[in-house]
Amino acid sequence: MGKTITPECHGALLHRDSGGRHEMTPAAYVDWAIRQAKIHSVQFDGTSDVMDRMIQQRESVVGDIYLDYEVSGKNLSRPALDQLLERARKDKLLTHVFIPRADRLARPEDPIHGLNLEDQFRHAGVWLVFQSKVLEPFERGQRRDIGELINSVIEYDKAGEERKTLAQKMIHAQIQLARKGFSTGGRAPFGFDRWLISSTGEAVRRLEDGEIVRQEGHHVVWLPGDEDKVAICLRIRSMLQDLPASRVAKILNHEQVPSPDSGRLRRDNGVSHHVSGRWNVSTINNIGRNPLFAAETSYGKRSIGDQLRFSPDGPRTLADQDYVDGSDRPKVVENAKENRITAEASFEPLICLGEHERLQKTLDQRAGTQRRKPRSRDPKNNLLGGRIFDIACGWPMYRVARGKSYRYTCGLYQQSHSADCSHNSVVGPEAAEFLLKCVKQNLLSPESLKRLRAKLNVLANGADASPDQSHILTGLREKLCKLEREKELIGKNLARAADDDAFELISQELQGVKQRIQVTRQEIEKVEVNQPVKAERSDEISQILGAIENLERLANHSKADTLLGRQLIEKVNARIFFDFKEVKLKKRTVNKVAGGVVTFGNAPPPVELYDGRTDSASVKSTAKKKAAAKPNSDLSAGTGKSSRNESRDDRI
Repeated sequence: MGKTITPECHGALLHRDSGGRHEMTPAAYVDWAIRQAKIHSVQFDGTSDVMDRMIQQRESVVGDIYLDYEVSGKNLSRPALDQLLERARKDKLLTHVFIPRADRLARPEDPIHGLNLEDQFRHAGVWLVFQSKVLEPFERGQRRDIGELINSVIEYDKAGEERKTLAQKMIHAQIQLARKGFSTGGRAPFGFDRWLISSTGEAVRRLEDGEIVRQEGHHVVWLPGDEDKVAICLRIRSMLQDLPASRVAKILNHEQVPSPDSGRLRRDNGVSHHVSGRWNVSTINNIGRNPLFAAETSYGKRSIGDQLRFSPDGPRTLADQDYVDGSDRPKVVENAKENRITAEASFEPLICLGEHERLQKTLDQRAGTQRRKPRSRDPKNNLLGGRIFDIACGWPMYRVARGKSYRYTCGLYQQSHSADCSHNSVVGPEAAEFLLKCVKQNLLSPESLKRLRAKLNVLANGADASPDQSHILTGLREKLCKLEREKELIGKNLARAADDDAFELISQELQGVKQRIQVTRQEIEKVEVNQPVKAERSDEISQILGAIENLERLANHSKADTLLGRQLIEKVNARIFFDFKEVKLKKRTVNKVAGGVVTFGNAPPPVELYDGRTDSASVKSTAKKKAAAKPNSDLSAGTGKSSRNESRDDRI
């Protein structure tokens, strides 16, 4: 049943823009909504200036304007849409919703989904005002008019079909551009700039990021840009010949070389943030694998989309391998090299093609079997990552898969290929469970928390109870300074004592000064304890009490296979250090856990932690130097027997 329309009633504008390129259209829709509000005698507080600000600041709701910007129409749950539906159900003064076209509400896979969205508004007693029609609220028990139903189904079917038509047009256009070596869109990679060129291939001018130029006979290409950036890229490619990407990133970060897009504002998962400026492995590898340095363009490395996907022969429908196993959710797939489009770039190569191919082989060999396998982003799969160490060498212990479980093994042993350290390892889930129990037992026991809360409450409650004793504290500190100077002077006189009697007298005086110093320090400590807590200090204490409650919650719900367990370990900065000893196991001697140390907070580690290079080449080089420095008199396995007579299958 429709809501009662009064002069206080409001209308709201709902708009969605998937591409974010129609800058003038949203403002025009606001003007249209203002006119419709007057026609239907309702209030509407939106303006074109507000809409422009919402687009710039990526805001979803301001007053009566609801905007889903850069959001696909297939998403039937969106920030602005969801909030407007909630308001329609609860706000009796919201009687009209202005939607320019049906495809601004949704471009659904199934037209019925679009009808369901309309029905939710109409059952809430709201009029839906489109540019081409007005849909009134449903009366109790009312059914849709058959003609209206058919028209709406056709509209939403057409809106959904346009997504596939648009995908087909875009893929065909990008294939034609890629075959001629032109840019297919997007920002230029690091070290290159976007340039507008004429039909004769002459460079017209450099384009800024986001600048769009449409001129007959002209296209956009990527050309080498700033010389300093190009030099950084070439240096990275040279370093990758001998060093892994992680080591290259560490060197550049140590030299404080700014990474691509340093300081630029980005949006990831809907959150705006400034790029940190630090290099990472992915950025380094992308520069090493970019064929543009060899003056070769490449298109079609990955296929995305839920309508159609790229193939060298044109658009293709999605196959089984394009979906996540066991679901209807499409995934990004990487195309084989033979299924990509390559072309000659519009500039002289910065490196020869042979050098580029050699680097690709090096990177492929270095990646090994992990090439194209995404790294797990689930922290519960590596609960103790970066928090478990081998006391024998100070190295971190790395996670190693063992069937459906995993172990932590000494990093030095792995990287030196057993030349250094020993095969020290522990069962991963057991080590994680042990550390969680240590946290709960030592830091979060009921008695410890009770005493800590009592002390903090005393400090918090004493914020206004005790008089200010800062002047007393200042006087005591000045007295302590005078006594320290007097002690220093007496010590000098003691060294100049003429005889034993003088020495004895001066010694007694020195002893008296030391006693007064000790008493003064005790008085200072007493006054500091009774000193009133400032307001900001009281706030800090309240935050500490809140943090303790959060730790208790994590402790009560954390297990060795949950994300809460990782959060608890990080909150208290817990680290575990294992010590090992040799144990005779059948015919073989293995290393077993003999003890260890657990630290919390800022507690220093029990052993100096290794902070040098961790790549295999550097570690093995160090091992060779050590081996050359001592006589090679050890027999195989230290037993006086051939290694092939040793038992090789005992599990440790």
